[in-house]
Formats: sequence, C-alpha cells, structure tokens
Amino acid sequence: MDPVPDEKMYSAKPAMIVVFALAVIGALGGWFYSAGLQRRPIQFWGSDRAALILQAPIVESLTLTPAGTAAEEGKFESLQIGEQSWVVTNVKDISRFKGLKNVRSALINDYSFDWNAKVDVAVTQWTHGLRFRDESRQITTIFDPERAAAFSPQTSQTHSIAPAMVGIARFLKDANREQAR
Repeated sequence: MDPVPDEKMYSAKPAMIVVFALAVIGALGGWFYSAGLQRRPIQFWGSDRAALILQAPIVESLTLTPAGTAAEEGKFESLQIGEQSWVVTNVKDISRFKGLKNVRSALINDYSFDWNAKVDVAVTQWTHGLRFRDESRQITTIFDPERAAAFSPQTSQTHSIAPAMVGIARFLKDANREQAR
C-alpha cells in the first residue's frame, strides 16, 4: 500500500477571528440602528419613562371624557391637556392582555410617529390612555384615535402617531371589550 501523502493542514484561527470580528461589527451596527429608531421617542417620553413603558409590570387602560359637571369634581382623576380638562372615568388592568408587547414597542419606535405632522390640541378628543407603572413610578399616555395623536402629560408634548394608531386603537378597543365581559 502506498502511504498517504502528507497534506498541508491549515489553521482555523484566522477564519475564527474574521467570523468573530464580523459578529461584533454586526452587533454594534444593530445596536446603533436600534438606538437611532428610539432617539426621538425617548426625547418625547423621557428616558426613564420610555424604559418604564417597556418594562412596567402594571399597565392600565384609561377611558377619558371631557370635564364639565360639578358632580365629577373629586370623584375622578383629572388631567389638564392644553386648555381643556379631562376626567378618567374608567381604569382597567390590561397587564396580561395579548398584544401589549407590540404596543409597548410601537410607543418607543421612531416609525410609529409622524414627526412632521402638526396636532391641533384645541380640537383633539382625548378618549383613551395607557398608564404604565411599577411600585414607585408611572407614566400616562393619552390618545385621540380619530386624529392619531398622542399626548404625554409628563412632558406636555403632543405628536402624531398616525403610522401606529390603527394598531393601538384596535388594541385598546379589544382590551376594553374583553374586560367588559
């Protein structure tokens, strides 16, 4: 039998270094891309409140109506939005409702907002809200589904969320209907 000729063995070390370097570059690129998508929403909500939107163990759905009767005073939580006063007439715990993770993500994603659209606070009808809270902090987000607007009482800013409003409005409608049964 003929002996097997010596084959030259190549080290896998350079290939592993290249693969590792590409993985690090890809991870950093993904991190910077994700951070870029969250920059303006984090400015809108505030960084601590944006983190609470993503991680709060308790999430409540709020139903709002315009303030107006003396009987409402002291009975309901009230919110001042622009020149108008609103009262929270219903609060429901939706912490475990299907689709909440998607809403959380949408609220801190740049693509969910139309940053160039102007929202006229004087004509908005703030009908729904979400409250994200833990044992010591909370953030409330107020919505006008008809005009695709979001208001942050904590920062007193209003922006259009037209790209995400259909999904958020459907979520709020389903969550409130589910709880009403």
